Formats: sequence, structure tokens, C-alpha cells
Amino acid sequence: MSDSTTFRSMGAIFGYLFVSLNKMNVIINRLEPNKEIIIQEFSRTGRNFTLKYIHENFIGKLNLKQKDKEYLYNLIPKSYTGSFSQIIL
Repeated sequence: MSDSTTFRSMGAIFGYLFVSLNKMNVIINRLEPNKEIIIQEFSRTGRNFTLKYIHENFIGKLNLKQKDKEYLYNLIPKSYTGSFSQIIL
């Protein structure tokens, strides 16, 4: 393909990308956790998943540097954005 043909194809590529990302967003927004199964699992194990339990049994046992563990200990849903800032920029 020549350069001009390649550049003309870019519009179609981005168009398909835009449509597929929109469709994925619609589908992801429809997902909901199955609350009955979650309650069954919590009831079956007989444990309360408190913040302290998560810190001791999950984060505390990870093979990470203390700095990274501290980051996870201080992480809350309100402040977590995942890799959104990296994707957007």
C-alpha cells in the first residue's frame, strides 16, 4: 500500500475502534455482581472480610517491597483510578 492509501484507511480503523469500545462500555455497564453467591461464599467460610483481615491475609503475605505494601494498605476505592491516567495520556 502507498502512504496515501494507508492514511485513508486510518479513518476506518479508528471508526471501528470507537464503535467496539462503545459497545464494550455498554456491556461492562450491564454487569452486576451476583449478590446471592457472594453472600453464600461469606456465609460458607464463616469469616468476616474486614479491612484488617484483607491487610493481614492478602497484602501482608504478598512478596512485595514494604513501600508497595504501604501503597496497597492506603488504597481506597474512592482514590483508585487504576491505569486510567496512563491510558488517557
